[in-house]
Amino acid sequence: RRLRHDLHDGLGPALASLTLKVDELRNRWPGLDDPDAELLGLRSAIQATLTDVRRIVEGLRPAPLDELGLAGALEQLALRGARDLEVEVTVRPLPTLPAAAEVAVFRVVQEALSNAHQHAHAGRVAVELEAAGDRLRAEVRDDGVGTVSPRPGGVGLSSMRERAEELGGQLTVRGRPGHGTVVRLELPLSSRGSSAVAA
Repeated sequence: RRLRHDLHDGLGPALASLTLKVDELRNRWPGLDDPDAELLGLRSAIQATLTDVRRIVEGLRPAPLDELGLAGALEQLALRGARDLEVEVTVRPLPTLPAAAEVAVFRVVQEALSNAHQHAHAGRVAVELEAAGDRLRAEVRDDGVGTVSPRPGGVGLSSMRERAEELGGQLTVRGRPGHGTVVRLELPLSSRGSSAVAA
């Protein structure tokens, strides 16, 4: 659904607009006083569209998952976090995971780390990932303010829940004022998770 929305409402119209700009430029070319300025504007528009393409591709499956595996990708998230945020990642032995489950874990942890820094003002975060029976559990615990409430215009919590529910799992967020927040993602290690599409 996200991919369809991005292609239909974003990339499709952007490419159509570029085509129209090329046609307009061709029609006006003989009378242009400064063709270079027009071409530079078109070049900027093409670069912006290429940025959208990269964003959509990255949204399908983050490159670090292919390059480093899930554990390595989570470690990279920790290392690339804010300097004033200490992140400890613990990944216990895992079975081979469906691609969609890896993407969901990566995106949920990424969002939880962002929230811990930007909104919870945490100093330390612990990330744990393990498989227990037929469930995959990812937990992110921070020592921040512990207040959990949707922010006007915010989509982080709803997006994380959607990722969990799309794979037949669930996401819980518990906060204790003054004692931090716990984000827990649970996914089934089942045929449903294996057949789902990573997005």
